[in-house]
Amino acid sequence: MNFSLRRLLRRDTTESPASASARRQARAFVDQGVAADNSGNAAKAQEYFRRAVAADDAYAPAHMNLGLALQAAGELPAAIASYERAIAAEPEYAAAHYNLARAHLLHGQSLQAETAFRTALRWRDDFPEAWVGLAGALEALGRDEDALAALDKATALRSDYVGALLNGFLLLRKLGRHEDAAAKSRRVLESEPENHLAHGTLAMSLHNLGRLADAETSYRRALTFNPNYTEAKANLALLLQATGRIPESVALLMDALTEDPTHVQWRRSLAEALSVAPLHRAGARKRKVLLSLCQDENLLGFLLPSIVAVIKGDEGFQALQKSARQGDDPFTAVVPAVAAFLRDPFLLAALPHMQMVDASLEEVFTHLRRNILLRFKSGEAVDPQVPADFICALARQCFYWGYAFFVAEDEVARLTHWLKVAHALLDEPVLRPRTLEPSLAVVALYDSLHHVQGSARLLACPMAEWSEAFRPIVREQIENRKREREIAMQLTAITPIDDEISKAVRAQYEDNPYPRWVTLPSSGTDTIEALSKRLLPNQDIRTRPRPVPVLIAGCGTGRQPISFARAYPDSQILSIDLSLASLAYAARMTERFGLTNLTYRQGDILKLGSLDARFAVIECCGVLHHLDDPMAGWRTLVGLLEPDGLMRIALYSEKARYAFQGAKDFARQGRFPATPDGIRACRHAIMLLPDGHPARNVLAWADFFSLDGCRDMIMHVQEHQFTLPRIEQCLDQLGLQFLGFECTAETSSRFSEMFPGGDANTNLEAWDAFERAYPNTFAGMYCFWCCRR
Repeated sequence: MNFSLRRLLRRDTTESPASASARRQARAFVDQGVAADNSGNAAKAQEYFRRAVAADDAYAPAHMNLGLALQAAGELPAAIASYERAIAAEPEYAAAHYNLARAHLLHGQSLQAETAFRTALRWRDDFPEAWVGLAGALEALGRDEDALAALDKATALRSDYVGALLNGFLLLRKLGRHEDAAAKSRRVLESEPENHLAHGTLAMSLHNLGRLADAETSYRRALTFNPNYTEAKANLALLLQATGRIPESVALLMDALTEDPTHVQWRRSLAEALSVAPLHRAGARKRKVLLSLCQDENLLGFLLPSIVAVIKGDEGFQALQKSARQGDDPFTAVVPAVAAFLRDPFLLAALPHMQMVDASLEEVFTHLRRNILLRFKSGEAVDPQVPADFICALARQCFYWGYAFFVAEDEVARLTHWLKVAHALLDEPVLRPRTLEPSLAVVALYDSLHHVQGSARLLACPMAEWSEAFRPIVREQIENRKREREIAMQLTAITPIDDEISKAVRAQYEDNPYPRWVTLPSSGTDTIEALSKRLLPNQDIRTRPRPVPVLIAGCGTGRQPISFARAYPDSQILSIDLSLASLAYAARMTERFGLTNLTYRQGDILKLGSLDARFAVIECCGVLHHLDDPMAGWRTLVGLLEPDGLMRIALYSEKARYAFQGAKDFARQGRFPATPDGIRACRHAIMLLPDGHPARNVLAWADFFSLDGCRDMIMHVQEHQFTLPRIEQCLDQLGLQFLGFECTAETSSRFSEMFPGGDANTNLEAWDAFERAYPNTFAGMYCFWCCRR
């Protein structure tokens, strides 16, 4: 509430003849101060008000104006003192009490503000601004209904008081009284039909009432009267996003975030929208927004389609693609577009953590890496044509996705040379980080530095001695790996692992922990009871003692248990896996997120029946199909489930996995070993196959573009696949009830169109018919909830 009461300050107070001259002088100084203030000279205005106080300390308006000037300058305690002196000079001065109250409110002193507003109203009850101020104090004290009553007093005194009406709208919206809030907005529009704020607030109310068409009309009217009304743009974008009009939503959110780049909800909404409707080109303004989103690890996962599209649309990338296909050295004569591309802040921010998921991207970056290595001649400086920041960003990219790029024989020979150089430098008595850094960065393009003999010595170098671009390489490739080795030594086994298939699967994931994830989108928190209510809407749900016991059977590298721990903070999660390497990765990431409700143990699902524990929730996702006997493992887990517990299972779909069969056959027939070199060679051979070859289907899947993911997808030591009739049979044998699939909104909508009945979601026969119509529906896995019958 920004309101100046200067018009109330000139009322004359009683003055004696002896002080008439001083009073006239004080009034003159006040008039000069007001004039200076109106002309924008705040310092001069304050000087005149101080002269007025000096001329006549009993002249209340002099203290009042000085208080206003001090408050405008941010000197609240001094302003409060001036208002109090005005009141001492004239105790019934309502405006002084009002401004004192406003200062207390700004100072966070809500009780004092309430008292002062009420005193102002005692001396002058027809004071609408004071009623609005009182409402603000009451709301700050949590007395929302009293605040509404005060606002009603203000509008009773002045029916067209827009500020009071809009404040009333905000309170009613806060209280969930959206019809009443809409009525407040309409009252504003009766007197001010072009008031963009009133159109915007009316739209918000209609939006909350589910009247989306009317809300959209009001948002658009608000923007007609004020095209720069950022909140209306963003809210309209959210409405459009909810009704499936994603491209227009993206454009509006881009505009809104240009004005307010830190707004958490708008950033998340834009990132989610971009995962569905990616940008294909981005100018400087959009790149700035994308850069900001890329720097937020909670959002990066949503941005991959846009990152890939924007990079591929860049002129510099297209020039590099031509160079790669012709086999030219891209650094011989670097064109301006390529130079700009290699230094693009957006690319440098996205590259370290983005997965390639595109054959043309991999082609270009593999070619760039090769030529960086072949051009590198000195251990003390990089080629000026190749930015060191880009080399470091590409090294981090290669590291996170397992060094999946193909390596030619001449690269192997060159890399061997630079490894010897790095060893020699690491053997020196005194390490010189800036001398070491160039050769280490080039080596890190091809292999993790923790594999380099003597690299542990790098941890003795102060981090500040490395360049800013190289520091993450030291943290990710040496510090983190050291911490994982320490964790692995401390982990204990909860069961023996003696089944032959279990030992083979363990060996695979010791070599290739999967997935090596980097970012994890944040989510809201919930309770197990709320989860149960969503899955079992017609049943009474008991409140469980805290913490709620949860089992993650086959936790891998921790993405699943960490997501659950963040979403359900009242849970206590036991996470089991065969692989120490995977568990160590998971435990380190758990430390990174600061979680304390997770415990990791090594063990075999087949042996968990010996546990003296029962769990409210058991999750086993992407694990049972790697057992020799999936039903034996599943039966063991059912035995650990509380009678009213919930179980989440994920299994491979035979129909969806058929897309990978060509690549699996190709890898087997080509006798590619499941080693890093063998996987790289297999990937390279698949990428060289002609279009239409069945093995090339895997190029459409993200897992193909990482070393660990590719092995998991086409070279796994053990894999079963399921059909929905088989899953239904398994559930019957285990005495479990199917509660529904986890799937995308698009899949749910399409399924509802095919099977509009309310019970169809839990009918596996209906889902089987749906999958026959849409075979790629469960391309990830069948992921579903079940419980005991």
